Amino acid sequence: MEDFASACKKHAYIQGYADCVQVLYHMGLLKENEGLKWTEKVDVR
Repeated sequence: MEDFASACKKHAYIQGYADCVQVLYHMGLLKENEGLKWTEKVDVR
């Protein structure tokens, strides 16, 4: 049960980080690198 809870916390943390980066990108504060592209859906599991 503790392993599952830990995995859920990590998933939520990573998803929050990804959401923050996307917000900054759409606000124009971050620019896309040529080598990195946004995907339609990010699965962080």
